[in-house]
Amino acid sequence: MWDAIHRSLLSTRFKTVALITIFLVGAVSCAVREPGEIEGTWIITEAIAPTNNEVSVKDSQMWLGQSFHYGPENLTLGRTFCKSAEYDETKLSAAEFERDYNMGLRELDIHDNAVRTVSVTCDEAERLPGQTVLLAASGKAYTIWDGAFYKMEKTLAKTQADGL
Repeated sequence: MWDAIHRSLLSTRFKTVALITIFLVGAVSCAVREPGEIEGTWIITEAIAPTNNEVSVKDSQMWLGQSFHYGPENLTLGRTFCKSAEYDETKLSAAEFERDYNMGLRELDIHDNAVRTVSVTCDEAERLPGQTVLLAASGKAYTIWDGAFYKMEKTLAKTQADGL
């Protein structure tokens, strides 16, 4: 009996099936989705209110230190939670950005020719802070709320939104 098992293990058919199985298991394990660039926890580190904006410096400063968590299917800002989040990314040239926001990219210390805009839609009808994110090739990121720009820095720290 052991001799028959040994011969079958050495057969070409068995080797082929074993190699295919190993390949498929490897392919499935590599198919794990990498998190998108926006996914993770971001901290507001700076507020920039354009001069033509009604947002006061005091109002914009209250956002400093706040954190946003962008998950594959949700967005969390403190106690505000957006379920069923969907992410849509577009690209804005420097001229389009200036036309849309009445200020240049250089005022945000972005010296790129374009930025990517990520819009997050939620199941709620009301707009929430953090639903618009600007990502520059230089690595800078901003969110926009009430006409003010808030610089965001990604943190490696895990939060409750990460499942702790």
